[in-house]
Amino acid sequence: MRLIFSVFIFICTSLISCSNSYQQSQNLEIPINTIERAENIYYRLGYTVSFNPELNIPNWVAWELNSSKLIERESRAGHFYPDPDIPRGIAVETGDYSNSGYDRGHMCPAADNKWDKQAMRESFYMTNICPQHHNLNRGDWKELEDDCRR
Repeated sequence: MRLIFSVFIFICTSLISCSNSYQQSQNLEIPINTIERAENIYYRLGYTVSFNPELNIPNWVAWELNSSKLIERESRAGHFYPDPDIPRGIAVETGDYSNSGYDRGHMCPAADNKWDKQAMRESFYMTNICPQHHNLNRGDWKELEDDCRR
């Protein structure tokens, strides 16, 4: 019995140490589409995005949030940018939201990317943005993002 317990503890600690060796360059899993849709996958330092070029918004965005990414090393970038991987004229521009009545809402929150300068800048790419009503973006959505970081 003592041997079984020792083996169990060894396996558990091995699994924990493996999960702590996560490398930031590792790509996140890509979900299986159950609905056929246009998508281009872009791998960013802090997240992966499936961007829909027909709708000009993300189908989905995936990122990992852990304690090491909660260490604030960078301040908020503050400016949105057209994604450099999408040709000009096709890329969503920041002005596309002017006078629309909608905020540019991050799908992968900027505050989840304060751990790295490049990750922070890439979180402001327009491929990481969806139109959001300002009450949602600055209210319940912000509260949800804040709760995830607690």
